Amino acid sequence: MSADVHPSAIVYPGTVLGDGVKVMEGAVVGKQPVLSPRSTAKREPLAPAEIGDGTIVSTGAIVFAGTAVGARVILGDQSCVRERVTIGDDVVIGRGSLVENDTTIGAMTKIQADAYITAYSKLEEHVFVAPCVVTTNDNFMGRTERRHELIEGPTIRRGARIGGGAILCPAVEIGEGEPVTRRLTDWRRGAVERAPGLARACHAFVTKLAHTRAIFVDRIGSGWWDGVPRRMRRSGRSW
Repeated sequence: MSADVHPSAIVYPGTVLGDGVKVMEGAVVGKQPVLSPRSTAKREPLAPAEIGDGTIVSTGAIVFAGTAVGARVILGDQSCVRERVTIGDDVVIGRGSLVENDTTIGAMTKIQADAYITAYSKLEEHVFVAPCVVTTNDNFMGRTERRHELIEGPTIRRGARIGGGAILCPAVEIGEGEPVTRRLTDWRRGAVERAPGLARACHAFVTKLAHTRAIFVDRIGSGWWDGVPRRMRRSGRSW
């Protein structure tokens, strides 16, 4: 069985397509990245993209070179998978979702529509990511040279579930099987504060005052802290 590539799709030379792969209207597979001069992404030559047996690259989806996609994966309409990404078997990437470079996604994971998976993230097997989830990897938000050694996306362990609209700060770790149902109270350790039920999973928000304080101290010195009201200084609590 050979791959089925729509006439309007683009498959770059060298790309490996497994048996039964479907590349649908307007999809692009195997393109090389074009980086800004200021980009922090790696610039070494990339191997051709590899698409496993039975995978569907849906309408308008893009898969960059250097990425390996497993078998029976669904890459939804207008989704994008950047370079040096590894995706296991039977994964779903929802419509309009973006998986940034140097990320790994384990088998049977589901990422729903319009989610943003930042670079250097690790998602293990059977993870569920609800729509519009945002992950981040840079506590300095593009400022200072120190950020280069500290950039790290979230680690989401096997079977963990992330509620709709959640925002995960850099380097948090979600434990195996944990539902993020309310907010993370410690951006360093990823401690989960549970809500009474999964109905509260929507609009989860992940933040910490210490995160904001660290950025300000790094940029303008520790004196700014004296002007923050006491009620906003609660250690370990978000505000």
